[in-house]
Amino acid sequence: MVVVISDVVAAEVVSAVGTPALQVTVVLNDGTTGVATVATPGRHDGGPGVGLLDGGDRLHGLGVLKAVNHVNTTLHDELRGQSPFNQRQRDATIADADGTDDWHRLGVNATFATSLAIARAAANFEGVPLYRYLGGVVAVGPRPAVPLARDGADFQALYSVATPNGPLGVALTDVLADQLAAPDGGPNAHLADLVVAIRAQRDDVVLVAVGATDTVPGVTNLTALAAPLATYGTVTGALVALRGGQQVVQHVAADTDPYAADLAAALMRPSLIVPSRGGSQAHVMNRLLTIGREMAADS
Repeated sequence: MVVVISDVVAAEVVSAVGTPALQVTVVLNDGTTGVATVATPGRHDGGPGVGLLDGGDRLHGLGVLKAVNHVNTTLHDELRGQSPFNQRQRDATIADADGTDDWHRLGVNATFATSLAIARAAANFEGVPLYRYLGGVVAVGPRPAVPLARDGADFQALYSVATPNGPLGVALTDVLADQLAAPDGGPNAHLADLVVAIRAQRDDVVLVAVGATDTVPGVTNLTALAAPLATYGTVTGALVALRGGQQVVQHVAADTDPYAADLAAALMRPSLIVPSRGGSQAHVMNRLLTIGREMAADS
């Protein structure tokens, strides 16, 4: 049996932080599925493309039913009956269907979610992780990074990542209190204690501050974050951007879909992944660490 795409279905879903996101399910004619959920990056996030929002009063204008309709009609019709195994060709089909330089007709939330769902369906059919399907044997482990920001979610991510090896022994409430009192992001004594506690248990994560005037030892200061991968419109576009030198990736939808981890792992060199600030950063972090363990077991 020749395996082809039999259906492409999109829906508006609610992310873990209560904002609308677009979810696409690609179904192959043997019953295999691939699902991808992508939040909506805006022009302020940088990158070549923007997401499509409904506007109006519903959901404060943040709904994505217009993008959902584009997937269920335009992209469905273009992709139905096509092979899921040539990602570059399928992404070219998606790009041609949009036909604009900045993806504003269909929206990168629609195009990227569809592209990613196709890749996941193909990977599921082959029975391999997404990063292995896209990168083959050359895939290398991405370096996970936790941003030290000014809200409790970041510290909870640190705590969740570190606690499998034992308690941190640092009061996160003290760290947060000091951080809120330091508008430039640091440094403070409790944060320094937290970094020491993390480093005593984990050497496979990077601790970063973005745009801070000063940081404590063991923390990398980043002047800026790269554009979210979804703004490149398709999986192919995102991989080209990564190979072209986008070493630092901000994952714009940490609460819904840690696809940045798998795309970075598909490259021939490691990339630094900085999850966006949100309550489920630990989910992205643990996905990154899981990929690293899988790769170590394969080597």
